[in-house]
Amino acid sequence: MATPSAPPDVLDNIVQSYEPLVARYGERNVVIQRHTSYERLITSLKSTFPSLEPIANERIFVTTTLPDRGEEKIEITPDLWAELVPSLREIQVETREPHPSEDSFTVVLCVNLRDGTHKKTRFRCKPETRVGDIMETIAANENVGIDDLRPTYGGARISMDVTLAECGIEDGDHIDVFPTMKGRKPVIYLLPPRPLENVDVRLSLAPAWEFTVVYPFVKIKGGGDGQSVSWTVSAKPDGTLTERSTNTEVSYLYWEAQAKPERLVTPPNSRPSTPLSSRPEAFDPSRPQEWLTPESSVVVKTNEIPAYLDAVLKALTLHTEARTSFITFWLPYLQKYAYIALRFLPQAAYEESAPLSIEPKPDVVTRIFMIFQGISGNDEKWTEARTHSDLNLEQRWRDAVGVDSARALNTSLFRVLEWGGMEIIA
Repeated sequence: MATPSAPPDVLDNIVQSYEPLVARYGERNVVIQRHTSYERLITSLKSTFPSLEPIANERIFVTTTLPDRGEEKIEITPDLWAELVPSLREIQVETREPHPSEDSFTVVLCVNLRDGTHKKTRFRCKPETRVGDIMETIAANENVGIDDLRPTYGGARISMDVTLAECGIEDGDHIDVFPTMKGRKPVIYLLPPRPLENVDVRLSLAPAWEFTVVYPFVKIKGGGDGQSVSWTVSAKPDGTLTERSTNTEVSYLYWEAQAKPERLVTPPNSRPSTPLSSRPEAFDPSRPQEWLTPESSVVVKTNEIPAYLDAVLKALTLHTEARTSFITFWLPYLQKYAYIALRFLPQAAYEESAPLSIEPKPDVVTRIFMIFQGISGNDEKWTEARTHSDLNLEQRWRDAVGVDSARALNTSLFRVLEWGGMEIIA
């Protein structure tokens, strides 16, 4: 069927007067406008099917069926599109994989998921391929958010924005992918000896991490130099808080944060078991494994974890509700493993990473943050840590964290208590 000789816009008006054209892609069937221009067709398809947007035009092709060919799908080439479009009733949109070029190569992706499963896959790419493009594919395949993925190469975290060439990644190299490190459910209790009407609470984060959620809801301020949130609450001796701007009544202030991606970092150096200096070294949430060493941690069998944590948390002055909430929140994460290596961070290091400012100033602040990692029962690396669980655990962790238990339990003082934690998957 010959197409009349006329300007493209005129031809478009003519063919658009025909019956609708159905485009099929995946599980969707959509009526689209007819265009005599193949380029306009591709633009329209990308607008109609957003998942086509990142795919190069040359990888998108259109097929149809012809009366004399039965159900066989016939590809329509761009040069014949204008001639065939007036007679078409339905088209099928498909994509083809890019052809490996001479400069493309294969990287091996070792994906470690938060549920404990491990997968290995191969990815064909080019030196100029962005790490983020690969992570988008993994995120789509595993039904997770791209922000939940932490790519590493040679033991160092790599940014989503760099290319494989910039990282020095070559054919056959391995990229290890882990879940993003998250500080989960830190909660802040305020326990004044008498009612306080206006307590200003400001929580800041070092640039290494960023808030993912806070409650009661308040505005998250800041950016590259670090974020912060502020609450103004009234506080009762029983711990009940009322956030003034929303009149929300809560038992504690809640926040979570995740480690921010870096461009390219070198492998970690070892950390002392109890860092001490005139200015404490900040806990780095993007490198928590630096703080979990055999010298600084203990290893506990999973079936012994609840009793162990209850005893330790009690020694660290957590009241009954706080201990119960801590254990029940973390137990599903802990039970995935046979053994757990864990550590409670020094308050000074944690404070450097997440400064907490409260006015009027409390008499005592106790901040408890646990980091842990699931390990196998025969991992010789943790031999020393296994012996620590037999020591005086109450005194060990009080000293390591820096808890003044006498003042923290004194109900005549204005006390602040916080607990939270982070799982290390490496």
